[in-house]
This record gives sequence, structure tokens and C-alpha cells, in this order.
Amino acid sequence: SEDALFRLVLGDAFGQRRKRLLPRFDKSYPEVASRMRALGISDNARPETIPPAVWWEAVKGVPSPFA
Repeated sequence: SEDALFRLVLGDAFGQRRKRLLPRFDKSYPEVASRMRALGISDNARPETIPPAVWWEAVKGVPSPFA
């Protein structure tokens, strides 16, 4: 479900020592990374600077690995 993917993506984003988010997401969540860029998020953005609504919009509609 979207909720499960949302929690997974956020856990990964905030659980890493290296905070350059999108280059790492290109490998693990490529569709989410692409959507975040389309929403205006920079490759150098740190997870804590991204508004919650952007996180949700980036995962909304992305197929969950739990489906």
C-alpha cells in the first residue's frame, strides 16, 4: 500500500548517515526519485528540508514492493 511504501521511503531517507537523498534513491526507489525531482527537489536536498506533502506526493501512486 502507499502507506507502507511511504514509511519505507521515509525510514530509508532518515536512517542513513549520508544525507544526499536523490542519488541514493535513484538505485532503491527510482520512480520516487524521479517524482521528487519533478516536484522541484534538488539532488543535494537533505530529507529534513523536504515538506511532508512533497514526500507523500512523491510516493502516491507508486507501486508498493509489498503488493
